[in-house]
Amino acid sequence: AVAITWSDNARSCQEKTTHTGIMALQYPNARRSDTVETLHGVEVRDPYRWMEEDSEELTAWIKSQNEISNAYLTTCDLRSQVRKRAKELYDYPKYSCPFRRGKRMCFFKNSGLQNQSV
Repeated sequence: AVAITWSDNARSCQEKTTHTGIMALQYPNARRSDTVETLHGVEVRDPYRWMEEDSEELTAWIKSQNEISNAYLTTCDLRSQVRKRAKELYDYPKYSCPFRRGKRMCFFKNSGLQNQSV
């Protein structure tokens, strides 16, 4: 069993850290729009509505976010241990509830690490 605590993680990810021991991250700015929608008579602001539609701007923003995440994650020695443990926990057969199709009883099965059940 692998037990991971914040202190273990902080020690293993010390590159690019500040004097507080926390990694200094420069997140990309997310544009805020003036989108306001009225729902049941209540005005609801949705400044990030633009992120719900595919666009070149959104693709660039996601790429910037991923660069930050990957730069941090590649410095963590525990990443492979967490990935291994998650795989151990998730790798087991899964079955859906049975259902009827015509005269047959059917179910979906996932052997463990398949992308989807079949």
